[in-house]
This record gives sequence, structure tokens and C-alpha cells, in this order.
Amino acid sequence: DVVRLRPARRLTPKGHKRWDTQWSGALTLLQRYDTVRAEETGQLLRSLVPLAGGSRSSGATLPAAAGSVLARAQAPPALAATLVHEVQHGKLTALADVLTLHTADAVPRHWAPWRSDPRPLEGLLHGTYAHLALAGYWQRAALYGARGAWAQHARIRAQVAAVLPALRAHDRLTSAGREFTDGMAAAERAMDDLPPPGDQHAAARRAVDRERRAWCEAHPELAPFAQV
Repeated sequence: DVVRLRPARRLTPKGHKRWDTQWSGALTLLQRYDTVRAEETGQLLRSLVPLAGGSRSSGATLPAAAGSVLARAQAPPALAATLVHEVQHGKLTALADVLTLHTADAVPRHWAPWRSDPRPLEGLLHGTYAHLALAGYWQRAALYGARGAWAQHARIRAQVAAVLPALRAHDRLTSAGREFTDGMAAAERAMDDLPPPGDQHAAARRAVDRERRAWCEAHPELAPFAQV
């Protein structure tokens, strides 16, 4: 995916000022809503590389560039979420340097509700871990009254919950990988302690299930890799 990302041109003074505003605003939101994510961002992030405005992704990380996040210019709430998401990729990449979590090949065959294309197990594991953190961040933001945060939390948590059973049951996980995915499942279940109001979570689960069925219809040969 990173091959489609383009760094921004050298920033002008106006561009620097805009990034300073967005960066400081994002950090303020992280510190207000989720001190754990704010602290790990401060501890682990060493550089932020601006992406060109036409980049398809809001952010990315490169395994060879530890401590760096690539991000396009965006409003502070979106940038804060991008930082939460991308820092998790960096953490998991570092963990994989010392622990083998799976022995699967790189064939893209798995359904990931945040993507339209099939994903290899490595991509599914990374995506689930990053979205789990994002679901937690939006839950905490919602408790502070952030507009639209409950809907974000419900949608992303439903996505994570939809893939965790298949991920945990994968026969190419190592013992460390099973322990890791069990920990993710426990963190997802703990979100029940502070549920969104009304039936938002149930509605989000139903929506994700409809998306899964549509994906299976579009990829019938891969349908077994999307079952829960």
C-alpha cells in the first residue's frame, strides 16, 4: 500500500503553521480523551512525514522506519485518530521483531471489514490490533462528550468483534500469537463495561454482518475465510 503514498512537497511557512496547528490540536485531544494513547504517542513517535494532499490513505507506517508516521494534513480530531491507529502498527511491527506470532503465508485471502480487498493474515492481525485501539480511543472520547464518538466507537468495535473469532481460530498462529489474540479478545469484551447508548452497538454489528455477506458474494472462493 505504501507505494501509492507520496510525500508532500517541502512545506512553506504557511504549511508549517498549518501543521503546527493540526499537530498541537491532535495532541490536545489525545491528552484530553485518552492519556494512555497520548503517552505512547509521545514516547514512541519520533517523526511525522506529511503526505501529499491526494494520498488515498490518511496515514501509514513503514516497517523500516521505526518511530515514524506518514500522515496527510487533516483536522485535529482526524489526525488524533490517525496517530492512535498508526502507532499501533509501529508497536506490532516491533513486537514481531522479537516474537513470531504466526507462520502463515502472505496470500491475501481474509475478509477485513475496514478494507474491500482480501488481506493476508499479517495484514488482518495488524488491522485488528490498530482498530481495537481506535475503538477504545473513540469510547473514551465519547465519555468526554466528543461529537459522533459513540457512532465511531460502535462501528469500529463491531468490525473488530466480527473478525476476532476467525483470527483467534487460525491454525497458523503460534502459541505467542494465540496469547496475543486472546488478549485482544479480552480487551474487546471489556468494552462492554461502558457501552454506547441505545442499540448503537447491536445496529453496528448488524451493519458489519451485512457487509461481510456482501463481501462473500463478491469473493465466493474466499467465503470460508470470512466466516465467524
